Amino acid sequence: MRLLLGVITMLSLLAGIGAIFQGGVLDLNFFRCMWKKNYDCPHEDIRFFLYTPTFRKGKVIDMNKPKTIYKAGFKTNQQTAIIIHGFNGTQTSRHIMFLK
Repeated sequence: MRLLLGVITMLSLLAGIGAIFQGGVLDLNFFRCMWKKNYDCPHEDIRFFLYTPTFRKGKVIDMNKPKTIYKAGFKTNQQTAIIIHGFNGTQTSRHIMFLK
């Protein structure tokens, strides 16, 4: 029983360490985002995508050109879900792909 608990504890610890290196605080992208303080709006690293049944891979929306949202296929009469992944994620992060 002690051996089993030890193995479970070790696996949990290894999973936690893996999470730290893959998208956690030790991820190099984290430090790039954290130290970069440029207050342009919208920030050059922030992009918006519209996903529709027609454009399953998404279309980029340019916030400086509002008509691009309609050119990407946005319909005001359709239900819309907004997903925000956070500052260190991407539109291809595993949990975001699951939500889409």
